Amino acid sequence: MIAKLSDDIASELERNGDRPLAVENPRTNKLYVLLPMDRYGRPVETPVEGRPNDAWDESKNARRVELIRRDVLGQLANWEIEELKELQAEIDAHLERVAPLPWKALQEIHSELLKKALAGGDRT
Repeated sequence: MIAKLSDDIASELERNGDRPLAVENPRTNKLYVLLPMDRYGRPVETPVEGRPNDAWDESKNARRVELIRRDVLGQLANWEIEELKELQAEIDAHLERVAPLPWKALQEIHSELLKKALAGGDRT
């Protein structure tokens, strides 16, 4: 679902250009940041019922979690270390497909914050 913006927010977005825009939910007072889609990246894919999830499943995740637990305890054999690396690469690839992180937008926000900090920042 794509929510429609109010006229006030749409006007504010237009005035703001391509910079992130902070908005507040009046019901919860929770703050959100609006970014143009091309700065965020592709939208998160919604899983389709009955479609395979790229071969990542709960049994693989359970094995990965068990290997992580044993790794923390220092109990992994060399071949298990390799298995954990493979499972971690699989989950990373799976997450990149189904819920990619907005790296481009985060880098731009970080850059803007650094500029403000170096310029003395806004102390309000």
